[in-house]
Order: sequence, then C-alpha cells, then structure tokens
Amino acid sequence: MRLSFRDIILSFGRMGTRRRPRLASLPEPPALRLLMKPVAASWHPAKATDGSLQTQIVVDLECTNNTSSPIQLMTAALRDHAADQTVLLVVMPEGKSAADLPVPARGKARVHATFFLKGRPHPPGKWFNDVVTLIDQEWREHALTIAVRGH
Repeated sequence: MRLSFRDIILSFGRMGTRRRPRLASLPEPPALRLLMKPVAASWHPAKATDGSLQTQIVVDLECTNNTSSPIQLMTAALRDHAADQTVLLVVMPEGKSAADLPVPARGKARVHATFFLKGRPHPPGKWFNDVVTLIDQEWREHALTIAVRGH
C-alpha cells in the first residue's frame, strides 16, 4: 500500500495525539531535608567522667521541614558506631535553642548533634565517616552520610 504525502503527515499528527503511558508515581519527597555544615563538624579525643577514653563527634545539620506540620526530633544515632551518649540541640533561626523544639512546618532549624563513642576508633587527623540518623515523633528516620575530619 502506498501512502500519499498527505496521509503520511496526517498519520504523524495522529501519533502526537496518542496518550503516552503514564510513568509510575514519583516517590514522595523526604519530610526533612538534611544538609551538613562542614565548617562546624569535627571529632576529637575526649575523656569520660570515669577517666576512660572517648571520641566526641560534633555535627551541625541544617534541617528543612517539607511538611505542613512541625517535626519533633526525639533522638539521633550513628549507623556504624554505637554512641554511649548523644546530645541533641535544636537551634531556631531567631537564636532560640532547646532539645525539645520542633522544626517548624515549612521552616528551617539548625540541629547540633554530639555523639560520645567509647575508645578512639580513629587516629587524630583522620576522617570519620558514618550515617547520622535523626528520629522524629512518628519514628520516621531521616538520614545523612557524613564525613568529619579529626583534630
């Protein structure tokens, strides 16, 4: 069968009006977006009150709440290193700070996380790599891979 030039053009026009198959729905964006402030992050040797050796890891995170409700951070953890003690401090843009402040809806806050590990897993001056996980009031996990240079 031979098609005329007109038939070819019309067939291309009909092809453009066909619906393309719909892609699977995109994943929902994370409730909390985390960015590390590398200048404020560090790790260094420390001593516990009983005199035992510890390593202190300090990480400053900028958290952006992408939801329409406040997010209360309950705790923080490291994936590959068990912390003896964790201290979490939420700092609001206006300067107010406390451990129990929520990250405001559609807002930002700075989270200052300090982890105390038993012993000295790394020699001074080396990089400390891990994944920081913040856990909120609904037990959702918000994770970020970190690399912190030692002093």
